[in-house]
Amino acid sequence: MILKEKEFTNSSDLKLRAGEEAEKQLAHYLKRAFKKRDDCFVINDLRMTHDGETAQIDHLIVSPYGLAIIESKSCHSTIIVDEFNRWARTFNGKPEGMKSPVLQAEEQGKIVKEVLRANTERLLGKMLMGSVQRGFTYCPCLCFRFR
Repeated sequence: MILKEKEFTNSSDLKLRAGEEAEKQLAHYLKRAFKKRDDCFVINDLRMTHDGETAQIDHLIVSPYGLAIIESKSCHSTIIVDEFNRWARTFNGKPEGMKSPVLQAEEQGKIVKEVLRANTERLLGKMLMGSVQRGFTYCPCLCFRFR
């Protein structure tokens, strides 16, 4: 089930427009895969803030098995990752630094889990069948990147 579609800005910035196109393509494939499922939810273009930290998540899949964060990137050139895990890509023939989509998705996952933990009681209630609800401490959060 798709809970939130991607909203597009049609920016004149070439990089932003390419990034939005990558997100649009992946949102299409996620819709095709999950639109008829009632046990998984897809949230595209999710922005959340917690404790002064903000996460903008391209695609979040919520399932009974955990969470999956997918970071979309538009790269049609060489990608370089150095020994310090710094990422770069070529743009107009010149190398240019870029955020690691892996680290970006991991940081977003931390914020999502912090929001869930801070709101466990509101989301799950205090009791479940006479025992204390387990909460989100052990909720798996997988991070993916697509380009």
